[in-house]
Formats: sequence, C-alpha cells, structure tokens
Amino acid sequence: MKEPKFCPNPECVHHTYHKHDQKIKWYSKDGFYRSQTFGAIQRYKCRTCKIRFSTQTFSINYYAKKIVDPKKILQNLISTSNLSATARNLDVSVHTIINRQARLAKQAIALHSKLITYINRSEPFVCDGFQSVCVNFYYPNNINIAIGQESQFFYSFTYATIKRTGKLTPEQEELRSNYEDRWKPPIGSLTRSFSELLDSIVFIKKNSQNPHIFLFTDQKPEYRTAVTENSFLQSLKKSHYFTHMQIPGKAPRTLDNPLFPVNYLDMLFRKDLSEHVVKTICFGRNVNNQMARMAVYRFYHNFLKKFRTRSKILLTHSEKVGIPTKIRESAVKQFFSERVFLTQYTLLDSDVKILKRGYDTPLMEKSTKHNQFEEKWCA
Repeated sequence: MKEPKFCPNPECVHHTYHKHDQKIKWYSKDGFYRSQTFGAIQRYKCRTCKIRFSTQTFSINYYAKKIVDPKKILQNLISTSNLSATARNLDVSVHTIINRQARLAKQAIALHSKLITYINRSEPFVCDGFQSVCVNFYYPNNINIAIGQESQFFYSFTYATIKRTGKLTPEQEELRSNYEDRWKPPIGSLTRSFSELLDSIVFIKKNSQNPHIFLFTDQKPEYRTAVTENSFLQSLKKSHYFTHMQIPGKAPRTLDNPLFPVNYLDMLFRKDLSEHVVKTICFGRNVNNQMARMAVYRFYHNFLKKFRTRSKILLTHSEKVGIPTKIRESAVKQFFSERVFLTQYTLLDSDVKILKRGYDTPLMEKSTKHNQFEEKWCA
C-alpha cells in the first residue's frame, strides 16, 4: 500500500472512502516500527480523529505473527483437506488455519455483499436444504441454500440443526436420547432457517429493476410455512409479483428438473469440502466455523470457479449473472491481500449472523472469548 485511502476509525469523517479525500492531506506520517515478520512498517496519524495506524492495518495479515499464503489455504479448503492436513501442508498450527479461514470468511462475506449490488440479471431462485452433520451423527443439520437457476450463482445460505430421524437400533435410540438430554435441537428451527433465507432473497431483489420473484423449492411443509408467514412475499403475491413452485423431491435429478442447480451445488459440496463427504470422519466440530468455511466456498464458487470448465468461453458464475469482469477481478485481488472493514459494507442478515458467531453448537457452551464481529475498529 503506497498511501492510506481512508481512516480505519469508523467514527471518523474520513472512514468512508471518497476520491476528493485524496486531495486533502487528512493524515500525516508518524514514523516507523519494526516487526520480525514484516520488517520496517510505516506509521500514520489521522489529523482529524488523532487515531494512529500503519500499513499493516490495511493488510490481510494484520496482527499476524506468521505469513500464511491465503491462496494455499483456499486451495486446501476446496480440495477435501481437513484442518489438520492443511496445517501439516503449510507447516503451521491448526489454530493458525482456523484464524486465517475466519479472516477469509470475513473477506468473502464483505466482498460478496458489495458485488451482488452489480447484478443486472433477473432469474428464478432455486432453494433447498443440504444435509450434513456437525459435532456427531446424532446432530444432523440442514444448510438451506439459494442459487440462481440459470447462472448457478450462489446467493445465500442459512443453517438449522435438526433431529436425527430414520430407523435406529435400540442402542442408537438410547444414545440419541442421552445426547438430547444435554442439547436438543430447537423446535421449528428448519422453518426459521428458511425464513432467514427468504429475507436474504428479498434483500437482494429490492434493488432489482425487475421486482418479480420466482421461487422453486421442493415440497417440504416447512418451506411452505415460511413462505406463507413472510408478509413481504405475500404482498408481492397479491400483486402477482411472486410465484412459488414446489417440485416433488422424488423427481429425477436431471437437467430438466428445476431443482437441478441445488442438486449440482450439493454434489460440489460433497466433492470439494472434507466435512461434507459422504460417511466422512472429518465432519465439523463447531457450527460457526463450519458456516465460515461455507462463506469462503461461496466466494470461490461465484468469483473464482468457472461456470463450465469444458466450455471455450470460460466465464465465472458472477459474470453469468451480470457482474462486470473488471469489478470481479478487483474484488478477487482485494480478497487475497487487502483487509476489509465491515463498517463500509451493507451485509445480509444471514451473513451478519455468521460474523457474530450467532449459531449454537450442540454440546458446546457459549463462549465470549472470540467474537469475530467485534474486532478493533469493527474490522
């Protein structure tokens, strides 16, 4: 970074970036300090709010004691490497990998919220639940996802812990009962989770020139209940601007199935993420960390992965939905290098919940030692 573009203090008038601020000398150089990892680092002082900061304040490696290549972390994440394997591959501790993945999740969530404002294409939304586990097999979960039917752009996702069902042996039923005595999934969690997903869709469509929302789901009664309870969607329905189509879950999973995009994304989760591989031993141990990794994967899927690898025109999913190539490339560059400040972005409520670590993990007491959303300067 040659010169700071804005003040990192969210209460300062220079915190929001404006081009004309570059003509005003709102900061002054304030000497150097030395770090064993980064060498000599330039300090600055804001002339308005008197806050001191440095070039490291704007780096993705802020407060870091060791440099770890974020591109290598992402490559391991999407290559079915678990935390232990990733730590061994990069010669660092598991806690370092968890910390860096949390930083990448914050980067991914902020930049995703910025880039979806450039979407200029209207398409149906396809929503369904992806089932996995967290903590153990007696606590399955349902990750509700919203994806574009034509572009297969991954818009949003929410989480719900559900009760384990299916045929169980007497020993398994007893073990499930013992687990539920310690922590039981809340009643109606799936409906609430899908309601949060619908709120994200409404938020995304509010800035669209085409107000019509076309939604495909399967025939789960919880989805129908959530749609019925959403007052905004019901008002759109009265004006004939909202259509909800329910597809039988047993319909063939072919290209002709309207639910194909979510089935395709489910396959990618099973293929790329170690904690979601069928019958894996690498399932997630913490719901909030699991959701953070999903946020990083969403950024990879939308802005780095090609829409069709065998096609001669190698567009990404973001370009298929209308996001300009230069905007995407600039965001990808920032994702791997420049620290984002969340106070400069308008985030989806479902993403804010991830940053606030607002999900309960079964059998785990709540901890206030680490709140990803309340870092210094609301980073």
